[in-house]
Amino acid sequence: MDSNPQKPMGFPVPTYQWNAKNIAIRVFTYPLCLCVLFLGIYALLNPPKVKCVFAGIGTMIAVSIYLYADVRFLLLSKKRKGLHS
Repeated sequence: MDSNPQKPMGFPVPTYQWNAKNIAIRVFTYPLCLCVLFLGIYALLNPPKVKCVFAGIGTMIAVSIYLYADVRFLLLSKKRKGLHS
């Protein structure tokens, strides 16, 4: 018999989201995302080339996905914590 059982496959268990490391990451990434989002809007409004329009749309989509996923994860983990406490 194997003394080291394998970990079950699946999604990772959510951990506490308000530790110092995660706060520092969010303090850095949220303003960065807002800057990139504004650059994407600027690229849409003042495109020197057609490629800039597509780059602006792509950056806005990427930033929006990250922000939506992170905020949704925070809200769902808060809701789960409230249910289990």
